[in-house]
Amino acid sequence: MEPAADAARRDLGRAACAWLADVFDDGHALFEAVVEYGLEGIVAKRRNGTYGPGFRGWTKIKNAAYWRRDMEIASMRRSRERGRSKSVNAARV
Repeated sequence: MEPAADAARRDLGRAACAWLADVFDDGHALFEAVVEYGLEGIVAKRRNGTYGPGFRGWTKIKNAAYWRRDMEIASMRRSRERGRSKSVNAARV
């Protein structure tokens, strides 16, 4: 049987942009492969979980070493600041 980390590396090597897996039993090995390949992270849900409107039954696990991480954080901060300035301006009206 192929070790989980080797299977994850093999399968992730085929990923172009995003990849959907049926099931990974070894999340640690999967994340190690994500970091090794420089990918953004993993979106995971429970094996028996379902997707539904208005319900977030999944978790996003980000790779801190991902090359765009600093840009994403800066973008989120700018977005929050714009939201704050809009609410302050609305209160003045």
